[in-house]
Amino acid sequence: MAGQSTAAAPRPPPVGRAHAGFIGAGLVAGALSLFLLSSTLGVLLVEINRSRFQRDQAEVLSWGFAPARAASPRARVVSTGEEFLIEHRVIMDLAHAKALAGEGRLQGHRTPVYYLPPASPWASLDRLIPFRVLAPEQFELGFSPVLPLGNVALVWLSVVLLRRGLPRTVSRGLG
Repeated sequence: MAGQSTAAAPRPPPVGRAHAGFIGAGLVAGALSLFLLSSTLGVLLVEINRSRFQRDQAEVLSWGFAPARAASPRARVVSTGEEFLIEHRVIMDLAHAKALAGEGRLQGHRTPVYYLPPASPWASLDRLIPFRVLAPEQFELGFSPVLPLGNVALVWLSVVLLRRGLPRTVSRGLG
């Protein structure tokens, strides 16, 4: 077999194996960070606009407690007349609201709130992340970096775990 080279054909670069445990943990951490995203953005939007919030009152227009209700619970900001959904907001303690409803005094009841007028450039995000009408207890808590930092940590952990768990090819470079 003269004329044939004894050198073996080049082998493809080695490929690592996937590790299901790291991939699963990375996906769980990523899912948790997505679930917390709305709350994290809400906290940040309140903090960005903190100086623009005004003390006001919200008047309850309707608030149904039944699981299947025909209309969404609504309230109105007294100073502007702007109506908003109560569903995803906490404007008063639920037990207090149920007690008022039991006495027939919930509709028309006024409760103190902090309100961000629609003139803010961030106000349009309220449809996606309700943050413009807050109970005093929520607003006066102030900013805590725990939720945003925790969410960033979950994203970082997800990336690290997924990179660790997914197979990688080893590059040999040119030459």
